[in-house]
Amino acid sequence: MVLPYYSAMRPLICCKDLHRTYESTPPLQVLKGVDFTVGRGEIAVILGPSGTGKSTLMHLLAGLDTPDHGEIWWESLPVHTYRPQKLARLRSKHVGLVFQQHYLLEDLTVLENATLPGRLTGELEIQRGEVLLEAVGLSQRSSAYPKTLSGGEKQRLAVARALYHRPPVVLADEPTGSLDRGNARVVYQLLVDLCREDDTSVVMVTHDEALVDEVDRKFNLIDGVLVPLD
Repeated sequence: MVLPYYSAMRPLICCKDLHRTYESTPPLQVLKGVDFTVGRGEIAVILGPSGTGKSTLMHLLAGLDTPDHGEIWWESLPVHTYRPQKLARLRSKHVGLVFQQHYLLEDLTVLENATLPGRLTGELEIQRGEVLLEAVGLSQRSSAYPKTLSGGEKQRLAVARALYHRPPVVLADEPTGSLDRGNARVVYQLLVDLCREDDTSVVMVTHDEALVDEVDRKFNLIDGVLVPLD
């Protein structure tokens, strides 16, 4: 069998035979051979209850953790072989990250938070931040500080920040998990719509199957492996 990342059209993210075990007594084997790819413009959702390893998989795909065994590729980049310092330099250009917690910097304004990736890499584009704030409905709050925002507004700002560098893939780990049903729907739809507009791929994990629709593929993470759903 020819592996996906050897083909002429490389997936944006590809992982093969990922294993991850946490040291404990006895050892906790969370991932037991995960294979997964996402192509350009695809939206894929990974479902499953808490504790099944969804966040572990997302951290591996984002290069925030290292597998015990297996391979992870961002297009032609062998993520599993890189040291953390190199991954940190590459990450903002290849993946945008949205977590359950917004991780905003409280001493920065809304606009400064939205443009934080550019500030960190020396590629600051204020206009890009303003466009994103308009897109997520926060243009009137650009000079405000995160403590004045609602939970839903904070997550919308986190989405804007993740899209700042126009990454080809957004990894979203329970991005609506801390929100009520109404705000969860708004944030989910906003993320999907913005990524569809730019042909950006999305890999999202959630425990809320009722929330997700308009997606290309769904999976369950069961007993350490991904099982495709119709």
